[in-house]
Amino acid sequence: MDEKTNNDDETETKTVMKNKEKLAIKKNRRSSSIVPPRIPYRTIFKPDSINNIYLGNLPIEAKIINYEETSFIFSPYIYHIELNHGHFNWIIKRRFNQFRQLHNQIRMFYTKLAIPLPTENSRQNRKILERFGEIEWPKFPFLPEMFYIADGISRRIKILEDYLRFLLGLSLFRHHPSLLQFLSISPYSFIEDLGLKGEEILVKKRAGGFRSATYCVRIENFFTDLTGHWRKRWLVVKDTCLFYLEPHDKKIHYVMLFDPDFYADSGIKETGITFGVRIRNMSRQLVMKCFTAKQAKELADYLNEYSRINAKEFVQRNRFGSYVPVRKSIHSQWFVDGCAYFEAVSQAMDMAKEEIFITDWWLSPEIYLQRPSLGLDWRLDRLLWKKACSGVRIFILLYKEMEIGISINSIYTKRTLMKMHENIAVLRHPDAVRGGPLLWSHHEKLVIIDQQVAFVGGIDLCFGRWDNFEHLLIDQGGIFFKTQPNDIIRNSTRPNGLLYRSISQPFLADISLETSDNNSPISKETIPTAGNGGGKFRKKRSITTNAVSIANNDKQNGPIKMVGDDTIETRSVADIEEILIENENISRRSSSSSSTVDNDGDDDDADYDEIDEEQQVKKVISQQMKGNFFSKNRITRKLRAKQTRAMTRLRRIRRRIRRRVRTSKAEEISIISTDEDSNVEITPDFFKQSIPRVQNNNDDVSYDELEGAAKLWIGKDYTNFIVKDFTHLNMPFQDSIDRNTTPRMPWHDVSCVVIGDAARDVARHFIERWNHTKFSKAKFKERYPWLIPKTYRKNLLITTNANVTDGQIEMDQIPPYLTRAHRVRCQTLRSVSSWSIGNRQTEASIVDAYIEVINQAEHYIYIENQFFISQTKTHLEYTDLVKNRIAEALYRRILRAFRNGHTFRVFILIPLLPAFEGEVGTSSGTAIQQIMHYNYSTICKGYDSLMAKLSLEIDDPSQYIGFYSLRNHTKLNGRLVTELIYIHSKILIADDKISIIGSANINDRSMLGNRDSEVCVIIEDEEYDFFFMNEKPYKSGKFSGSLRRMLMREHLGIYKENKEDMLKMTDLVNDPISDQFWNKIWNARAKENTEIYEKVFPIIPTDDVRKLSDINIYLGREKLYKTDQTKAEEMLSLIKGHLVMLPLQFLCEELQIIYSAQDRFIPQIIWT
Repeated sequence: MDEKTNNDDETETKTVMKNKEKLAIKKNRRSSSIVPPRIPYRTIFKPDSINNIYLGNLPIEAKIINYEETSFIFSPYIYHIELNHGHFNWIIKRRFNQFRQLHNQIRMFYTKLAIPLPTENSRQNRKILERFGEIEWPKFPFLPEMFYIADGISRRIKILEDYLRFLLGLSLFRHHPSLLQFLSISPYSFIEDLGLKGEEILVKKRAGGFRSATYCVRIENFFTDLTGHWRKRWLVVKDTCLFYLEPHDKKIHYVMLFDPDFYADSGIKETGITFGVRIRNMSRQLVMKCFTAKQAKELADYLNEYSRINAKEFVQRNRFGSYVPVRKSIHSQWFVDGCAYFEAVSQAMDMAKEEIFITDWWLSPEIYLQRPSLGLDWRLDRLLWKKACSGVRIFILLYKEMEIGISINSIYTKRTLMKMHENIAVLRHPDAVRGGPLLWSHHEKLVIIDQQVAFVGGIDLCFGRWDNFEHLLIDQGGIFFKTQPNDIIRNSTRPNGLLYRSISQPFLADISLETSDNNSPISKETIPTAGNGGGKFRKKRSITTNAVSIANNDKQNGPIKMVGDDTIETRSVADIEEILIENENISRRSSSSSSTVDNDGDDDDADYDEIDEEQQVKKVISQQMKGNFFSKNRITRKLRAKQTRAMTRLRRIRRRIRRRVRTSKAEEISIISTDEDSNVEITPDFFKQSIPRVQNNNDDVSYDELEGAAKLWIGKDYTNFIVKDFTHLNMPFQDSIDRNTTPRMPWHDVSCVVIGDAARDVARHFIERWNHTKFSKAKFKERYPWLIPKTYRKNLLITTNANVTDGQIEMDQIPPYLTRAHRVRCQTLRSVSSWSIGNRQTEASIVDAYIEVINQAEHYIYIENQFFISQTKTHLEYTDLVKNRIAEALYRRILRAFRNGHTFRVFILIPLLPAFEGEVGTSSGTAIQQIMHYNYSTICKGYDSLMAKLSLEIDDPSQYIGFYSLRNHTKLNGRLVTELIYIHSKILIADDKISIIGSANINDRSMLGNRDSEVCVIIEDEEYDFFFMNEKPYKSGKFSGSLRRMLMREHLGIYKENKEDMLKMTDLVNDPISDQFWNKIWNARAKENTEIYEKVFPIIPTDDVRKLSDINIYLGREKLYKTDQTKAEEMLSLIKGHLVMLPLQFLCEELQIIYSAQDRFIPQIIWT
């Protein structure tokens, strides 16, 4: 046997993963299967102490490789035992008395099995013994080690080694708790996704062990040490964290992640406890007790050494102060607008195998992820339910809003989702009434699949976010009304405009019902596919209908659209069926129970106003068809006949659908929720999986022919945030605004997806937030398990058919949403603090990255953001309200370019108005005016504004920086209308080589770290194309360069040009800083579009309004849209794209904010 040694390195427990070469040799030697057994990650949620401990039938190899002699008299030798199981390798150290205790426990267990008691368990035990037959026990040494001489120890080692192999070779003993403890094995030991098999040890922990304890407070802890109850806990160390379990049920009780503050120490002076160990990180201090002082010291030393070697990337200080380092050779793809993003998210979710993480500021369960939709398969709640039924665990974190100020109804979202399946868990945070923050919110927008694929950006999975490059303003279907000359359209300029006169005072004799072939909101020939927002098209027919827009028997006549008030029902084909089937189930469930879910600490089981949706639908249909919205005596006989025939057809189709569903051969699957407070039965009727095509034998009418309803934006999804904020979100399929009087507000946004290690980093942030919320709100609720980050040692794509070879993805095998992915360097950034994630230190890596990228930019900065609130001062004063210095960094960079004579451009795009309900210049528009005040104070209002400071140094700052926005126009019921396109992107692109994409706005709320929580990724290209920069050859990054070009082409409307002009314009977009592009293309088109809009429409904001008192005068002017529509249309035909100038002189003479009485009590930092 090897010689004994006292080397300190030999005494430490070592756990390492074998390399691939050794693993292959071992596989061949054992003649095992090609694919080794694997314990799935999801077993952490339901640990099994019998079936999921070992890797199938793979053996455990044990060998005593060394020993050391100590001064302990009765058991002087410590044996070093090397163990191998599959590709896991670890070393344990045991004394002889531990071998003897194991032997006694095993023999006691075997003896009990043979006792012939008259019980069922005893009979089963005897059958087990009969299966194994007579066991020949190997020799076990009983002579104490003190009687052995050193020369005879090798023979004793051989005996102990043979005995241990005997126990490991019998399945009867392999799962015995004593053997598992002896081997340091738990249900989490061999889960490959958790990484290395680190130290596992039995310790003691006292209730309330998360406290600091030092020698100075020993007296304070004296009585608690005497009376406190210590419980045994099983401590497990893994690649990314450590956690402890309850030894009996093996359930996780707490998880601590490795971070820069991680450290462990021991001793009574440091811990205040004899044999104590204190483990601390940024969020907690955990005090435990070992059984000996030596064990405590070895554990503390091991944790420090292990974290330094195996968790180096988490305990070191990273660039920008981020919690994670830069990841190289990451594959990433961008998405412009919600159409491509939603479709990619739906495809990724559909491929999920183990878990889905979602965190949003707002989440709407009923949104359709792929549109136009012919069924419910791609509706968010339906998709999540399907994956939950397949065993995928779904964890959702929502911002818990102050209901008096924000109408996102997160409690409705939580209840709706958690009723569907026990595998869906939803937590809301923070609790303002329990000491949480009143002013700040969780603002991240993340979707993470299997901790391998992460979507990061500014798009919530909620109403109003889906859009495409066309940014359409209307979605009425194929029928519309001609309006009266004095009717007023409601939009962001006039949100309080009057409704159609025909609704309150009907003039049906003057209303002309017309069908329109080109009024469909999207062309049937060209619909953008999921990708980067444009460039690729596919053919798809839009097949939809409307619950109150029903096809007439006469196919030559168009469908009839009845006009309602502010709440108008719109349905697709899928939603017709939902009214008839799904809502019947919902109403039955609502009436049978109080609809409460497993409480996570929220006051969620309070009475809630559950409205019977089916009754509401029937009421709307009944009222509209009976003519309650119109005076009956003014409805012509012909119109009444059409209504009667339409209702008859709807009843006939409904009967046929119900009959088809009842006679379906599909077996009904009944899934009972394990919700503690209510048992909700989910059947196939809860979500209709497919809509049967019902053929009418008499009229030959099928659903394919039902046209004339909302195609893309159904119910609440058709919205205009300034005209009307969301209400009644528990009735998602009812309109909140009138489609016949109000154009929708288009939504422009950007997001991205990252794969591999970068996705692990994003998931790590989600896990930190989830565990922090669970600890504070649902610590003892099993419905909300603790989450553990996966290891970084092995990262494969979500599909087994996708491969990464030499840093390159095989493009023909990857998922469809990654067809345009590029290889990049990526680092995850965030804004978090104690309230949002539980860390003592505030992280503000996003703002640091923004400033660094601006400082290092060589040619241009391109910014799209919802806000632009920043500080330009070099030296901040205590009284300065705005703290972040992004604007100051831009000022310094532009000034440096001017002084060096370099060409440098800054493009900044923000929305024309903030998306708050109200009208500028009225009491309802205070919130809008507050945000605009701080935006303009940063940009151009006051001596310390960015443009004012630049003007003092540069004669013409417009050659270096420009502020822009987006607007669109269309015809609504024959009337010209315009609406701003709401820019919600949060991106920065520099030099076609680096991009920052995420959820962070340019304001203090997002940037300071201790306010709103945010997540972004900074992406640096590793692959390049050759283009031009300032008319010189230039290496343009494939990711950042293509994103910038796509955005500029969309805003300039290049996709609408003819082929020859498009090629010419595209060449100009390739060089964004040349004088030709900056002056004659970008700025010229923005100015031309702005001038046309201001001649045709009254628009707010505008440079023509310098004071609030000028607004009514301006809006009273006659514009071409009203005086000469023909000329107006001719001028609007000259508009190209959506780009307009941001009016910098708007309200320039209003230097002070005008507060309403209630606004005086709101802190101003809420707006900044």
